[in-house]
Amino acid sequence: MNRAPGDPTRLRAQAEAKVAAAPRATGTPHADPSLLRAIDALPIGVTLVELGEDGKPRFIVHKSAHERMPGPLPVGGMAFDDLPYEVFHPDRATRMPVEDWPGPRAARTGEAVHNSEIHTFQEGRWRVLSVSAAPIQASDPGEPRRAVAVLLDVTDRVEQARQVEEVKARLSHVSDASNDGFFDLDLEAGHVKSSRSLASMLGYDLSEISTDVAALQRLVHPEDLERDRAARESHLRGESDQYVNELRLRHKDGQWRWFDVRGKVVGRDPDGKPLRVAGTVTDVTQRRRTEDALRVQQAQLDIAARSGGLGLWELDLATNQAWRTVEHDRRFGYDALQPSWGPDEALRHVVPDDRPVFLRAFEEALSTGHFHYELRIHPASGGLRWIEANGEVFRDEAGKPVRMAGTVVDVTDRKAAEARVREASAYARSLLEASIDPLVTISPEGKVTDVNAATEAATGVARDRIVGTDFADSFTEPERARAGYLQALSAGVVRDLPLTIRHASGRTTEVLYNATVYRGADGQVQGVFAAARDVSELRATQEQRAIASRLAAMGRLVSGLAHQVNNPLAAQLSGQGVALEVLGDIRERILQGDLQDRTAVLRNLEDAIEALGDAQAGGQRIARIVKDLSIFARPEPRRSRFRLADVVSDALRWMPGFVAKTSSVQVRHQDAPEVMVSPAQIEQVIVHLVTNAARAALPGTRGEIVLRTGPGARGMARLEVVDRGVGIDPADLDRVFEPFFTTRPVGEERGTGLGLAICHAIVTAHGGSLTVKSTPGKGATFRVELPAAPEVGGETAGR
Repeated sequence: MNRAPGDPTRLRAQAEAKVAAAPRATGTPHADPSLLRAIDALPIGVTLVELGEDGKPRFIVHKSAHERMPGPLPVGGMAFDDLPYEVFHPDRATRMPVEDWPGPRAARTGEAVHNSEIHTFQEGRWRVLSVSAAPIQASDPGEPRRAVAVLLDVTDRVEQARQVEEVKARLSHVSDASNDGFFDLDLEAGHVKSSRSLASMLGYDLSEISTDVAALQRLVHPEDLERDRAARESHLRGESDQYVNELRLRHKDGQWRWFDVRGKVVGRDPDGKPLRVAGTVTDVTQRRRTEDALRVQQAQLDIAARSGGLGLWELDLATNQAWRTVEHDRRFGYDALQPSWGPDEALRHVVPDDRPVFLRAFEEALSTGHFHYELRIHPASGGLRWIEANGEVFRDEAGKPVRMAGTVVDVTDRKAAEARVREASAYARSLLEASIDPLVTISPEGKVTDVNAATEAATGVARDRIVGTDFADSFTEPERARAGYLQALSAGVVRDLPLTIRHASGRTTEVLYNATVYRGADGQVQGVFAAARDVSELRATQEQRAIASRLAAMGRLVSGLAHQVNNPLAAQLSGQGVALEVLGDIRERILQGDLQDRTAVLRNLEDAIEALGDAQAGGQRIARIVKDLSIFARPEPRRSRFRLADVVSDALRWMPGFVAKTSSVQVRHQDAPEVMVSPAQIEQVIVHLVTNAARAALPGTRGEIVLRTGPGARGMARLEVVDRGVGIDPADLDRVFEPFFTTRPVGEERGTGLGLAICHAIVTAHGGSLTVKSTPGKGATFRVELPAAPEVGGETAGR
């Protein structure tokens, strides 16, 4: 049927003529006129079809599907083979068999046919008809099979769809050729179509990208979901012309990438409800990375500037306008950047007396290339501040200054500190001059750098003549003075070194030299500060006090000794007197021969023996007191280098037997430094402390004693004797080291009260200390600290 379309009027006329001439099937009823009128009133095309006895389809009624065509064609009873095919599209190469037309097909098969398309030529252009047909159920088995077909003109819809597809095809080509991706979102269906370029941005093929909106939402970074939803819904409500947002989407490789998403509503229903949104997606990851890097750099610069209190500025010399950071304007008392800034704005804040400094700095900068000033300003916030500005001048190719850039910083605190330093220096100088002791500062090379007036008086040499000389030259023993200075320089301090200052007249002054190093801000030693105290009168006073102290101590000792000896001596004299009286009585009886009562004689002898025993005990107690006192008079024994742990081990060998029977003794050593001691004396201290601890065990229990050694305070070794016994009453703690003081009850085990006093004397003579801490009912801890042996030199024990 490849016929060229002709004039529609001619074709219409030909069709009508052909219809009129077409034979009618006999016996085929014509449609009722009222039915024809009803069908003609419908806004659609309608055809009633029936199959003849020969199975050929015939029209009963036909109404055109196009509203501008005349009413129903007079085709009642017309066979389909006689249709005027001139009105059908010439692209159909082969005529459709009549039995496959929608109407005949529905009548023949008894099944509905949906949306079959027919192309007809009407009003000068080709139109598309959508034809659907359904069989008509016969009321009588003898009735012919019939069907009704409905024709709709869908030309405009088909044309729109074609145009949309063309636009989509063009957009697809544009998308594939550009760096942007495109999407088309169906809001009702919840589906979205993505372009190939959008899929590629995310590392996928187009076939791998889901069309489900919920599935695509899972690609959005969790932190960006709420912001994206808010932007999209704001646009859908009509609050913005388009939907714009930047968000992160997860790439196929798992990395997050930044995208700029822009969309717009392109379809709404009659009520204005959004149906479709279309838009673009652009990968802005690199831009964001660049922006992030710039923000980080700017933040680092701002942090550095704020940390250092630096305000940054750059001045255009042509416009006299400056770019600044907020920190710059804060130096001038503003919380935010001012609208404009230049030298005139800065000069208005400068204290009038300092404005020449400001102007001179600008003039010098244009010639030297360097900009610097320190001056006072009145900030906008009030008050008075010091600022320091530094900068550089930049020139064009011709050498003309074009801009300046630099920093400004608040130096008020520094200026105040400098003023305080000056005041402190003046104050220190006044203190030096107020001292009656010679004071001197010495360089690391041993040269005098400063002295006070007292030094001038002690040496008889003026200050300007002393400064720069060797420090040791002012003493009668230069080498001893130099050694003391070097000790201060290495150890950091020297205390009470005896020296003699030589006056220019030849007289001398005995002093105690004390010195300490002083350091600079960098912690490095700058020199030594030394003071010399005149001890001539002090020594005389100390000697007098020492004599008085010895006399007082001797008085207390004699008083205590008299008290301690008096009791046993009285007991001894009393016992001897009783014994003499009893023995005298017995002698008289012997002389008189009156010995018949032997029982009475024996009783008298026992009394005499008991009295002599008491006298002997008193004499022995007096002997122990004398023995203990002799320790105070012994010359200091020779000391050697020993390990404290070895001294403890030797002492434990000489413990009384009752210690092991009544108590358990544990020893714990912890790297105690070596000590220079008389081992016999320190062993005596240990034995006495352990014996006392054993005697202090709680009644009915076995004592627990722990000996601990280890490092003590700085430069000391530590020994502790710890027990879990009865403890010491707090009222007695201050007296336990007094001679003749004891807390043990009267009896055979009562001591002389000299044990702890002797221990204290021994430890003190070694340059150490003996202290005690105790809680009644929980025990006591006696702590011995002895000076550690020097790191080098000294005699080492053969152990």
